[in-house]
Amino acid sequence: MIEILSRLCCPSRDPDVHALRELRSGSKIFRGILDTIDKMKMDMANFIVMQCRPAIIKQCVHYERTKFAEFLELEYRMNADGLKATRLWLLRHKVEGRDTWTVIAKALGELLDYNTDSPWPEVSFCSLFFD
Repeated sequence: MIEILSRLCCPSRDPDVHALRELRSGSKIFRGILDTIDKMKMDMANFIVMQCRPAIIKQCVHYERTKFAEFLELEYRMNADGLKATRLWLLRHKVEGRDTWTVIAKALGELLDYNTDSPWPEVSFCSLFFD
């Protein structure tokens, strides 16, 4: 069984497999094999996520935009302002003579050290810049 593990697992697990070969107690070997298999499952899951990450990122932007549009539509039907916190957030940085991109840059800078007394802006800038 240890020989099969050595062929199936990634190179970073070689020290674990080598340690299994050094064990003499049957129960410790069995426990070590199960632990190594658990680590291999996590390695496989991480590999799959890493391989699928570009497709997931492409889909998440579209999904986020769709859900945000649904949220705004629902707010509109309820006669509510779905962007109230975002408007207030941007207006805090609007100064006479400042262009739009400077206002956005200053507002984004505020998010790095955000005051928890103010509501978090509804808009997600991830979908604005990463499409």
